[in-house]
Amino acid sequence: MKNLITRSLSGIVYIAVIVAAIFLGPDWTAGLMAVFGALAIYEYHRMTGLNEAFTPVRLAGFILAEMAVAAMILANIAGWFAVWFMALFIAACVLVRFVLALYDSKTPSALNDLSHWVLSLAYIGIPLACAGALWQNKLLLAVFVMIWLNDTGAYCVGSLFGRRKLFERLSPKKSWEGFFGGMAFCILGGVAFYFTGFNGGTGLLQWCGAGVITCVFATWGDLFESLIKRTCHTKDSGNLIPGHGGILDRIDSLLFVAPVMLVYALFTNMI
Repeated sequence: MKNLITRSLSGIVYIAVIVAAIFLGPDWTAGLMAVFGALAIYEYHRMTGLNEAFTPVRLAGFILAEMAVAAMILANIAGWFAVWFMALFIAACVLVRFVLALYDSKTPSALNDLSHWVLSLAYIGIPLACAGALWQNKLLLAVFVMIWLNDTGAYCVGSLFGRRKLFERLSPKKSWEGFFGGMAFCILGGVAFYFTGFNGGTGLLQWCGAGVITCVFATWGDLFESLIKRTCHTKDSGNLIPGHGGILDRIDSLLFVAPVMLVYALFTNMI
């Protein structure tokens, strides 16, 4: 009972922070995504062993990753000149990290460390930058809500009717029944956003499509983090959020949904 209360309270605080940042404006949203990025990078480095036995190169790599991810996200609230400047800054961070790999004191793991570093930018930095870009018309809020609805629907339907395993190797508890339950909740969420006039001018089919996309890519995002955790032999990415694990455990779905949703929104004129 105590764990349930703790989990519920921490979940409410997490949701409240996200909703508040989105309604406060793009600066707050970008700032929150930058904080999420910094924490997620740390957790990812911890899971993959890059925080163990910090060498000067690993420490410099961690700092460069944090700087590059922050630059990606904050570019959303900057002018075009600043965007180009930040792009060059990110490229410089990558180049410096490549050069540092030459001087890694643990030569046998130098390429492995570099590969994990590059993946952290692609896996965390770019998707969170896309998430920040979804702030326009508050579409980011819709994405978060549909992800939460997907989790709720998958859990409820899967618990009651789950029989056929979806991806047993990585997530034994996931079922096809739960997957389609989550999709149904996502589509209903999209329908609700349409009828509340959340994003004027966007058609019902567009919102239903957004629900389907959210369900599919949120599931893949969750499974991909499960792959990382199983490979690294860890249960949670961290313990920042009581009862929920680390920040990476909370945004794993967003990291897959945000880039695809941004492309979808641009092509369907949702933003």
